[in-house]
Amino acid sequence: MRTRAPFGCLALAAGIAASAISLPVPSTVAQDVRGEVSRAIDEIRKTNRSVTVQVDRNTGLPTSIKGLTPRPDPTIGLGASRGAGGEPSDEDVRRAVEAFMATSEIRSAFPQGNAQERKVVTQVRRDPDVKGQSIAFVTQRLNGIPVFGSSAKYVVNPSLAVTDITASY
Repeated sequence: MRTRAPFGCLALAAGIAASAISLPVPSTVAQDVRGEVSRAIDEIRKTNRSVTVQVDRNTGLPTSIKGLTPRPDPTIGLGASRGAGGEPSDEDVRRAVEAFMATSEIRSAFPQGNAQERKVVTQVRRDPDVKGQSIAFVTQRLNGIPVFGSSAKYVVNPSLAVTDITASY
């Protein structure tokens, strides 16, 4: 008769229990962010029926928002300067994206976790695939320092309305 087997099973069971205790559990902050983002997405869908949103399952933050109903900011459009091809200037695209980030219902889908955090338009270029559209690249900064891997791409139509967002915040 062997007496080791029960002790071996007991040791195995203790090891499994210990590893189960150390499994990561989502923090209440992460759960709060998910709830806040979910509510913001519900609000976005009230005015943008065809919008599709992809959410990162680890962070709970949106990674893609497509199909936004274009709503240009009239204050940006009135002062916009157009190039020879009728395209808005890079500065106008930058201002349109900054205004969109500051005032849109989309803003609450990307909650600000720190008062020193800013989202900064770092580059604007013409969309090579769609004439007249521009792409603005945005980087998240904390105390002026870029946050690694935290960026977004905003697609802006010729009337200076944001139509798509792809982000990793």
